[in-house]
Amino acid sequence: MLCIYSKSCEDDDKYFQPAESISIMASAWDPESDMSYTHLGYIGGLQCDVWRSEDGVQITSSLAASSPTWKVRLPNCQDERLDSPSSDCSSSFEFHLNAILPGLAADGKPEGSYAVRCWTFVTDKFTSGEISVGSSQRGSSAYLGGKQVWGSAAAVKMPSAANTHLGSHWQLFVVEWLDVRAMTTLSVMDSGNPVRMDLASMRLPIGPMANIDGRDFNGDQVAPPYPAGAVVRTLVTVSDDVDRLVHYNLLPNQRSMKKPLPMAVGYGTGLDTKYPLGAYFRDKVRYSIAEGYYFPINRIPQTYTFKVGDAQASTTMVVMGSVTVLNAQPFSKSSAPRSSTFKVFLPAWVNVPTKVVVKSALNVDHSAFNFTTLQTPRDIDPSAKVDSAWDSWQWSAPFKDACENKMIACNI
Repeated sequence: MLCIYSKSCEDDDKYFQPAESISIMASAWDPESDMSYTHLGYIGGLQCDVWRSEDGVQITSSLAASSPTWKVRLPNCQDERLDSPSSDCSSSFEFHLNAILPGLAADGKPEGSYAVRCWTFVTDKFTSGEISVGSSQRGSSAYLGGKQVWGSAAAVKMPSAANTHLGSHWQLFVVEWLDVRAMTTLSVMDSGNPVRMDLASMRLPIGPMANIDGRDFNGDQVAPPYPAGAVVRTLVTVSDDVDRLVHYNLLPNQRSMKKPLPMAVGYGTGLDTKYPLGAYFRDKVRYSIAEGYYFPINRIPQTYTFKVGDAQASTTMVVMGSVTVLNAQPFSKSSAPRSSTFKVFLPAWVNVPTKVVVKSALNVDHSAFNFTTLQTPRDIDPSAKVDSAWDSWQWSAPFKDACENKMIACNI
């Protein structure tokens, strides 16, 4: 057994302490540990990230060079009550991209090359003895607990661990496909049977967090040390945009433009208000993006329920850390106002890195955000519950944004 101890360089205590803060490693994670409860959030499911080739060139190498074009969490459960250990929301790990990203194959654009990475932490998931990854393309691979258990280069099945149960520890499972098409069937089998994707035996950690003072684990100031409000950037869609989908990474779209399109930058109290736009944006399909930090308002780690309201002709995606906690519903210019809810377990007294992307075609002179934390127990009287909007006490722009826009006093 390897035991690791650590001591802060700024700590006067001369004694080394067990390095329990290393609560998540490359291969295993104990979500029930005390340090995990205080440093990481989580939500159930499987995270799938999709990259699209910018120039139609086959994607045959590393996926780490850029942010994914789209992000989605599976299974896609619309009812927030299904995000619980007793949930029966599940589906087979056997799909094509057009099924999880509706409209990808019907956007009228030339067939593209895509790369896909799906990952999660699992417990008691692969118990039959052998994992195989299927697709009509070569270039697939899978890893369980840090060990490669499938590789198409060998064109043979590699035996998995006989059991993925490691006590309270969950093992990292990652599967990748390179150079696939929108209608390519992607699957993961356990001894010939499709693996079930669910919210109970698959868990996604959310982090890394910044502390209450806005500093990350390296001591860098990444979030404001006190409430600062939001910065929202709005830009119109370009030719590469897929009509029904919400893009996560808009940079490739902007690079394709010879002249950058106008961008509106708004400042406000949080994600509970409207942000004015110029006349240029009023009649156009557009993205409004808020990157920042959500601050959990309770003093103990707990499961939070959030509600997001979409205006007419709008849809919203929410990503915490690198995990999609709310999938965007298919975009439509004729959609009616609607709301969505989702549950996430979060530690107390941390700043949670969060990105919100709203796609809208509503013909108005503003972009709107409508985020609420539902039924939050008060610290003094837990029986008293209240809904609270994501105002400046729950949402802050990144430290750099807050400084540059004079939302807080800074000496940088």
